[in-house]
Amino acid sequence: MRAVTIAALFTVVGCAPSSAVINGQSVGRPTLAYTDHYYYAVTHYRAYPESRGASSGLHSYGGRIAGFACGADFNYETDYRGRSIQLLGNVQAVTQSAALLRVQQPAHMEVRDMGGRRHFRGSVGDDIGGLFIPHDRSSKVIDFAFDSSGLQGQIGSRMFNLAAVSDDTMSGTVRISTGQVLPFELRGVSSVWSMPAADQAAILPFMMTCSRVEEGRHVEGATTETTAPLLVVDFRG
Repeated sequence: MRAVTIAALFTVVGCAPSSAVINGQSVGRPTLAYTDHYYYAVTHYRAYPESRGASSGLHSYGGRIAGFACGADFNYETDYRGRSIQLLGNVQAVTQSAALLRVQQPAHMEVRDMGGRRHFRGSVGDDIGGLFIPHDRSSKVIDFAFDSSGLQGQIGSRMFNLAAVSDDTMSGTVRISTGQVLPFELRGVSSVWSMPAADQAAILPFMMTCSRVEEGRHVEGATTETTAPLLVVDFRG
């Protein structure tokens, strides 16, 4: 994964600010990009031009985040709210069962830094059902904590309990919607921490609940497909 500053190729709709005042000086807002060149690619337009935590006391527009992660296309507007960062937007998931039909659903996230940990809370999807791939369709809840020592909590219908085993890797277990507990490994942790908090909130839920499609039984010339959770997630490009 690498982060680069790129020229803005799209016009931001509305009156989003193009600069921010820092130490009495007007500073232009950059456009940032994050990608592993396969599972996710995200662009952060008009980002705040200074690195700030999620609960730093800043009150400011945070920029627009757009891109995809593990089959979900998303678009968020972000705001620094003093003690938190808020993301509001929508997500479109590609559903295999509906012939790649794109269904847009609302999404919101809140990020807070408390007690040395970063907390992510929110939901993806409306009251009809979640946006996570079919393996996780029973839940839309996001409620997990993340720091240098590990990651614990709920993302979709998966419950994670991970601990750091090196500077760049976390390992542990995930309990999926069937109740089965499986080994899980998160690699490229330093790449995640290199992102602003809002970008972490946009990308992590979909990457952590990513699934792979497996070929099923052959019946009368047709092949059924099943999904299985991806048990090693790597943020390195």
